[in-house]
Amino acid sequence: MSEPSRPYVSLDVVRDAVRRAITRRSLRQVAREVGLSPRGLNLFIDGNKSQSGTALKLRNWYVAHGAEDVGISGDTVAASLHQMLDGLDEAERELGVMTILISVETLFRRSKKPPPPWIDDLLHRRP
Repeated sequence: MSEPSRPYVSLDVVRDAVRRAITRRSLRQVAREVGLSPRGLNLFIDGNKSQSGTALKLRNWYVAHGAEDVGISGDTVAASLHQMLDGLDEAERELGVMTILISVETLFRRSKKPPPPWIDDLLHRRP
């Protein structure tokens, strides 16, 4: 199955976050967080293709837990926003993402703090 057209975080980024999480916790604990068996998670780490349901579980885990291990990035924010706005049609979802990003950027500028670099990256990213 091919990657979705929405700008979800890539499974390679998720795979890296899973590896890092396992070094801090354990394979069993991370598998439990994801909702997979330890063997299924091991297969994913080894590069096996994931079914769409498994990929969704892994991306959901990444948004909830995985970013702790790799830090916040444009990919993490994009995945979180698109997941949060899932259920809207594509045009509404894109409008929602832009509205949220502009609001966050405005809050930073009002507080006289530079916005995080990922805001500018996502505002100028082409779908």
